[in-house]
Amino acid sequence: MKLVSLQPEMEAAYADFVQDFTAAGEKVMPGAAGSSEASFTDYLRHLERRQRWEGCPPGIVPSHLYFLEEGGRLLGAIDLRWELNERLLHYAGQIGYGVRPTARGRGLATRMLGMALEKVRTRGLERVLITCLEENRASARVIEKNGGRLEDCRSYDGHTYRRYWIALSPQGRVTDGSGSLQGEIQ
Repeated sequence: MKLVSLQPEMEAAYADFVQDFTAAGEKVMPGAAGSSEASFTDYLRHLERRQRWEGCPPGIVPSHLYFLEEGGRLLGAIDLRWELNERLLHYAGQIGYGVRPTARGRGLATRMLGMALEKVRTRGLERVLITCLEENRASARVIEKNGGRLEDCRSYDGHTYRRYWIALSPQGRVTDGSGSLQGEIQ
């Protein structure tokens, strides 16, 4: 199991990932993992542009989208936002993630977040902000298992968001909540 960037040869796996959400009647999560581009090639270009300031639409910060891949199947996605703006600071946070509906209940979100925190640490960040809707107890547990400490809850647009900070250890190791980190980042 590893975190990978989407590649041209992964078009069928990506389509299968999106179809899983569609079949469940859900929006693809995180939002960056749902393409509105005309083609898969355009979507890949869009993801590449989002990694640099000059490619970001107004109000968006540079970010990198990774997919949790195992055996050629995309099980989840996680969007790492490298900076905070006003919107991210108050309710959206620096990391958004989602696991495809048919792969839930296996601890994949906890593992994926732990793996992503290793990537964040390599960028020199000392801590990250992650939020979830107040009623999303599963996401709150994922964040807490990865060291998230609740700062507060804030309301925005009719929803209440739990705001967690995760401190990245001075030793440079972030675990998945169980004390170990499984998987690799590519």
